[in-house]
Amino acid sequence: MAVILKAKPPFDFRLSAGISRDFDGEELRLPLRSEAGAVLVRIRGEGTVEEPELSVELESKEALSGTERNWAIATVSRMMNLDMNLRDFYESTDDEVLLNLMVALRGLKVIHTSSVFEALVYAITEQQISLNVAMKIEQRIAERFGEPIDFGGERYHVFPEPERLNSIEDLKRCGLSTRKAEYIRDISTAVSEGRLELENIRDHERTEEIIEDLCALRGIGQWTAKMTVMRSMPRYDVLPADDVGIRRCISRYYFNGERISQQQAEETAGRWGAYKGLAAYYLVRATMLGL
Repeated sequence: MAVILKAKPPFDFRLSAGISRDFDGEELRLPLRSEAGAVLVRIRGEGTVEEPELSVELESKEALSGTERNWAIATVSRMMNLDMNLRDFYESTDDEVLLNLMVALRGLKVIHTSSVFEALVYAITEQQISLNVAMKIEQRIAERFGEPIDFGGERYHVFPEPERLNSIEDLKRCGLSTRKAEYIRDISTAVSEGRLELENIRDHERTEEIIEDLCALRGIGQWTAKMTVMRSMPRYDVLPADDVGIRRCISRYYFNGERISQQQAEETAGRWGAYKGLAAYYLVRATMLGL
């Protein structure tokens, strides 16, 4: 039975879900892990951008308890950013370039990872390599270590539990360098042994505190920490201005495609205030869509 979730408008489900490899143009399928095991969440957009709703169905090999169903629904709501009021963002700037993209991409929200751990593993994987290469490595990690769940003739993989990412050699076989494999192994071991509580950093009042906590981990610098924050939680006051891809997008819309420095990127982002991370995401998605 489908559960109908309300979302704060404006929200364009198809536009927001379009960045995911598990979106087929109509339905987004998110593999999650509950206490009962793997759960495939099937999400469809209902209504309109100004009156948005989501239809959510849960598929599982084992019967889900009411608590597990509630957890899955709450996780979907958080990942899909349903409570975010984009109007605050749209009213936050007078930057003409960004205002035009807000119109073209009205209702675009960031889809977050299910956990800070997942976002951190992705960010480490993506350090200093192209996104296309990184995505292939991430897919191999999911397929090698993640629990599979089959639906409609397709196989999906839940993002691996920390205790499964404990072999440097196995991680290297997915395409990771030795150093990256060590970073992921060390963090995964600390999480699985209870020495590192990554989810708790969501509760910090200041985003700078989150960045500091993440940078205290071996192999984590400012770029990786900021990418982790942007991927896993609705805090948009961070911008990894040293990211080549983000600088390229800023250049496309503000500098006629010329090569720009980190300082120029930071100065441009200064126009976007507390929403500079979200503004950068709009530039990235606009570039992907050829706007």
